[in-house]
Amino acid sequence: MMLEYRYHLRKWEKGELRFIGGLVYDYFTIYLDGEISPESERREVFEQFERQALPYPYLGIGGKLDLNEKSGLQTSVRGTYIPKFNSFFHEGGDVALQYNSLIWETDYYINWSKFQFEIGASYRSIYLLGDSAEDTNEFSLSSLGPYIKLEYTIF
Repeated sequence: MMLEYRYHLRKWEKGELRFIGGLVYDYFTIYLDGEISPESERREVFEQFERQALPYPYLGIGGKLDLNEKSGLQTSVRGTYIPKFNSFFHEGGDVALQYNSLIWETDYYINWSKFQFEIGASYRSIYLLGDSAEDTNEFSLSSLGPYIKLEYTIF
């Protein structure tokens, strides 16, 4: 989930360059299909990382080229770097978190009033680290593929 603000740095007759800032809320749950060791203190076969998720800020830059008054092409790149810090979460002790992300999107868009429909391609890279006395969870995820998005503009 993302909440985004766009500031127009420069406008042209058929396009614009914009600064992008916002918050992203990423989390996932992992389920394992297997047997739990009899020596294990816990009996869970899943890890719910949404309990340790925080909305993180991101910054970026983007541009768009209007093909007509209702549609066009746009691209953006945005990212986050949050160094390791001690959070207020507890899991067998204090939990230290680190988060890095890079998101690139290029798409064709169509505007209808305050709605914008987009179809395009996206690359997303995320690094998550959760470190506590109980365990260390470190994930590096990357994806590349098509997407469809519906945006609503509040202001």
